[in-house]
Amino acid sequence: MLELFSRKKPTFIIGLIIAVVFGLLYLVGLAMPNLNSGPPYAPGRIVLGYFYYGLLAGLTLIMWSYFSSHVEWLYPWQKPSEKVEVFTSRRIINIAVTGVATIVFAFIKIPILGWSIRTSAPLFAAMYWGFPEGVLGTAIGYILSTLIVGGYETPLVLIPVSWLLDGSMIGLVSIFYFKWIRGRPAKTRSWRYALMVLTGFAYWYVVAVCEIPGLIGYALFPTYAFLYFLGGIILTPIIVAIAIGGVEALSKTRTRR
Repeated sequence: MLELFSRKKPTFIIGLIIAVVFGLLYLVGLAMPNLNSGPPYAPGRIVLGYFYYGLLAGLTLIMWSYFSSHVEWLYPWQKPSEKVEVFTSRRIINIAVTGVATIVFAFIKIPILGWSIRTSAPLFAAMYWGFPEGVLGTAIGYILSTLIVGGYETPLVLIPVSWLLDGSMIGLVSIFYFKWIRGRPAKTRSWRYALMVLTGFAYWYVVAVCEIPGLIGYALFPTYAFLYFLGGIILTPIIVAIAIGGVEALSKTRTRR
């Protein structure tokens, strides 16, 4: 990351500025009674929500700056000598497929929690295709699945940005996979996958609980923190097993070609 700063990579600088500005706005907003008061998702809390998701947008841009600085990661199926373009028709199709798959998986829910396993699709895309497919597939899939399938407590006014909570985690997982797992010998991938899961879950849980004081309120912090942890522990093995299983199976097919 320090290398990106020293090279003054535009996306890194922009992401850093956005993250710092919205992070400070969120912290200041938490101390303002006219914003941080009332029931969950009250109007003032919606403003705090946009501040917080602005912070996550900045972090996601920083991650993209790091991922895109590795040209060999942008198109893992191309030869190094080929010209690499970020958004081609193939990548756009991949993103669209990821979005549709996310909607399909949104119909499969865990009865106790009411949460779905829709994250499996963008998680798979982030590892098999790359960062853009995973993150943008999350955006499209989460927005449409929330509108079509329903069953999520997120207010409609937050739908355009609420996907960033999972989306930024998907971006982190993509970087982890391409840097430390992809192309490694099979005997070393198992523990690397385990470390990837722990890292991704730790990041997701931290950013999830950090939004509670603003969007939901301090009074409900212990309850929601426990529910997020319980839900994550129950769903993570299912989501990850589906995504990793698909990546491993298709990667073997790709290798044989």
